[in-house]
Amino acid sequence: MPLSSKPRKAYRPRGVNPQAHLTGMMGAAWLHIDDRTVWSLQLDEAITAVAKGTASQAKWSRIFAAIALLEELARAGKVKDPDGIAAQAEQTCVAILDRYGKRTRAVRAQELSDLRVMYQAWSAAISSITQAEKFQAEERIARRLELGQATVLPLIA
Repeated sequence: MPLSSKPRKAYRPRGVNPQAHLTGMMGAAWLHIDDRTVWSLQLDEAITAVAKGTASQAKWSRIFAAIALLEELARAGKVKDPDGIAAQAEQTCVAILDRYGKRTRAVRAQELSDLRVMYQAWSAAISSITQAEKFQAEERIARRLELGQATVLPLIA
């Protein structure tokens, strides 16, 4: 009985791409505690600068980014915001910046309280999402900003 005279198959299985595997694992992982700690400290520093009347545009930018992330996570159903904390914080920031335009850097106690409540909600939100969820929320925020549909106001120079 002769051996088969068929040619060998051209199919050769490819190896697994380790980068794809790692990327998938990283996306499913919770945000790292070190990252959350650094971001929390930066946001707290920005709110403290607002309270002192020394907030720069970079500090305001950090606050607005936190509000936008909190708002987008609530829209996506990843966190709950039944009290409208993000919207209240946004209105508070607008009121403070309006006074900045009038050369008054004083922050009222209720406004500072609103920013601290937003900080607590934001901290709870980032401790309950994965890296992929944060990335997707940031992508949606960027798209809404490009389309002019974002509710977070642009910063005043």
